[in-house]
Amino acid sequence: MKQFVYFLLLLIPSVAYGKTVSSVAISPQGAAVQVASTQQFTVVCTYSDSTTDNCAAAGGATWQSSSATQTVSNTGLVTVVADPGAGVPSRSIIVVTAGGV
Repeated sequence: MKQFVYFLLLLIPSVAYGKTVSSVAISPQGAAVQVASTQQFTVVCTYSDSTTDNCAAAGGATWQSSSATQTVSNTGLVTVVADPGAGVPSRSIIVVTAGGV
C-alpha cells in the first residue's frame, strides 16, 4: 500500500543571523512511498537577502512525521516502516520547520 506524504511548513524567522526565510521549496511534492522503501526529500530556503541554501543540509530545518508507520531523519529521508493494514488508507504529514539558519 502506498503512503501519501503531505507537507506542512512552519516558517520561523532567524533573529540571530539578521535574515528571515522568505520562501521555501520542498521536493518532491506529493510523493507516494511504498512500504519498506525510502524517499529523500529536500528543502531549499530563500532568505530576505536573496541567498539560498539547502535548509536541511545547513542544519536549519527539522523534520517530523505524523504517523507511526513512517520515520523521517534529520536530513529528510522518509522510511515507511509498516503497512497500516488491508483497506486502510494511509496518509501522513511530514512537518518541516525551517528558518533557524
